[in-house]
Amino acid sequence: APNAFATGRSPRKAAVAVTRGLASTMNDAELDGVIAHELAHIKYRDTLTSTIAATVAGVLAFVAQWFFFLGIGRREGGNPLVTILVIIGAAVGAALIKAMISRSREFAADAEGARIAGSPHGLASALARLDSMSRRVPLRQPNPAQNNLFIVEPLAGGARSLTNLFATHPPTAQRIEALRRLG
Repeated sequence: APNAFATGRSPRKAAVAVTRGLASTMNDAELDGVIAHELAHIKYRDTLTSTIAATVAGVLAFVAQWFFFLGIGRREGGNPLVTILVIIGAAVGAALIKAMISRSREFAADAEGARIAGSPHGLASALARLDSMSRRVPLRQPNPAQNNLFIVEPLAGGARSLTNLFATHPPTAQRIEALRRLG
């Protein structure tokens, strides 16, 4: 599968991974753009930022769940329906915050990657190719927990789908348009 990703909490402890599928399907300009995008994630410490956001989201969901299990709100004459709605709202809110941070980091990494590569055209072309390929050959067993490991959103449907609300990557068309405005 064509893919690339960056990992590591700081530039000194980071790595960029490129699959054989990506290396064999991209031309040099596209590969340069993708690697520059991943280097931008490292420069901005996006893995650390995402880890902190995921931890905060997890803590919010965990606390909300414990409020439900401990019955807080029911003992003092509170409405159980309100308690359930608060729990659901906290979990959805945490997921939205995590997704919004991740999506904003993608735009920043695209712009910085274009600067590192010297042109936005290679990355824009690579994103278009990857998006096209992901639509032709969908994942066999998609796992939403692994979305952030892809360079394009692997599970999103149409541009207005509810799935996109929780997507870790902005729609590819928006990313390509932003890159075209740079160059």
